[in-house]
Amino acid sequence: MKPFFITLFLLSSVLCIPVRAQRQIIVMSYESQLPIRDVYIRIDTCKTPIVTNYQGIAVIPDTFVVATFSNKNHLQVKLRSEEISDSVWLIPKAHTLDEVVVWGQRNVLSKRFALPKTTDPLLKQKGPSGKDLLQTLYDLFHYRRKKQNERAKEILKNY
Repeated sequence: MKPFFITLFLLSSVLCIPVRAQRQIIVMSYESQLPIRDVYIRIDTCKTPIVTNYQGIAVIPDTFVVATFSNKNHLQVKLRSEEISDSVWLIPKAHTLDEVVVWGQRNVLSKRFALPKTTDPLLKQKGPSGKDLLQTLYDLFHYRRKKQNERAKEILKNY
């Protein structure tokens, strides 16, 4: 009886299919907060992409490095395994700009008075310290307007 159980144990360990851990995620739209169907999830360890069902649910493997979520109406997102929780949010393409081109020329003074570029954080210039001279001048010249605004607020409180 003992040899029978030993051979049964050895055969079962050889014939068993290795089970891999999986997790279930839901892909949702950031704008409408509804599940998105037909989102293609490309995982670096899988050859074929995974597609979400009509409820936006997909089952992905537990161990991978990078997953890419893409849909024709939403922006493509690449996430690492640690960044994916039980839900993934995609931004619609309708609310984004494809490309922004800025035309213009740099001011001559900005070229002349450019700060020296340093890579050492200890040599970088620190921010301004002390009183803000322009704010002080603004407060001096707009003292009457500030006083009038305070009077108007008092009148509105009593109204």
